[in-house]
Amino acid sequence: MKTITIRGRRYRVENVPAWRGECFAPSVKGKAIRIPVTGDTLGDLAVINHEILHAGCWDLDETAVDEIAHAQARAAWACGWRRE
Repeated sequence: MKTITIRGRRYRVENVPAWRGECFAPSVKGKAIRIPVTGDTLGDLAVINHEILHAGCWDLDETAVDEIAHAQARAAWACGWRRE
């Protein structure tokens, strides 16, 4: 099982066959971040960024999280990021 710690909170990282991700609230016991299985497109990278940002900044609204996640994904993609 993969885990990640974000701002002192441990999350399980689950790959799921979906185009949308999901992040459980920091207060949930056994919380998880669910991300796309393939993770090999710009859109998948944006979803991964989006859910990690939710975990770290739960208080941000959906619009802000989406804007930041997409900007991060575009920057990484422009720098040549690709899944190996």
